[in-house]
Amino acid sequence: MVDVIGGTDFIVITTPECAEPIVAFLIEQFGSYFADIYEKRRVSDDSILSMSMAGVSLLPGRFGSVEEIAQQAAWVKRLAKERPGTVFVSDQDRECAEANDSGRDWTRAEQRGKMGAL
Repeated sequence: MVDVIGGTDFIVITTPECAEPIVAFLIEQFGSYFADIYEKRRVSDDSILSMSMAGVSLLPGRFGSVEEIAQQAAWVKRLAKERPGTVFVSDQDRECAEANDSGRDWTRAEQRGKMGAL
């Protein structure tokens, strides 16, 4: 299922088995379809057109509410936006887990405050 969250933010709900092929397809299509737009935009204002994708694993019992899922998605999205280029970051990735272990994870109150800034 694909839906628009708002602006240029979308959500894709899928099974774990389909996540990697969907991400690969999106990255490939984004790169080829928007290559001409990318070149025009990069030349005109030195910015780079890219796409940041965040994945959240919804294992049974992992989250207690929809708000907790949204907070996790916002945190992973922030990690993805910190990386250059078109990227996918999953909360199951080792780097994401290391960021969580290193204290970069925010408390729920801090997450709520930062969600609007993402």
